[in-house]
Amino acid sequence: MAISSKHLRAPVELLLGSVAMIQAVGNAFRAMYKRDMLQFVVSSPPQIRERRSVMDVYNMLGPTYFHRAYCMSLQSFHHLHLILLQHIVLAREKMSLYQKKGKRAGGNYTDPPVHNGEVSSTV
Repeated sequence: MAISSKHLRAPVELLLGSVAMIQAVGNAFRAMYKRDMLQFVVSSPPQIRERRSVMDVYNMLGPTYFHRAYCMSLQSFHHLHLILLQHIVLAREKMSLYQKKGKRAGGNYTDPPVHNGEVSSTV
C-alpha cells in the first residue's frame, strides 16, 4: 500500500503544532521567570552597614552580653588590642600596594577611603 501525501500531512501538522505549543510555553515561562526575578530584586533593598567603635558595642550590649558575644571582658579586649596593634600596623603596610619612595620620610600617600567607614585602631 502506498502512502499518499494526505497521510503525511496530518503528522506534519501535528508536529508543527507541537513546536508552536513548545515555543508558547517557553515564552510564558520566560516571562514568569523575569517577573519573579524582578519582584525578588525590588523587594530586597541593600542593607546599609556602619562601623561602630568597641565602646559603642559595649554600651549597647552591656558587660554581660559583651562577654558572651566576644568571650572576653572590655579590659581583656583593650589588653589584646595593645598586644596586636604593632602587628596590625605591619600587616596593613604589607598589604598596601603603595611602595614608599624614600624621599620626604616615605612620601605623602594616604590610604583610599574605606566603603563602610574608617577603620581606626582607637577602641
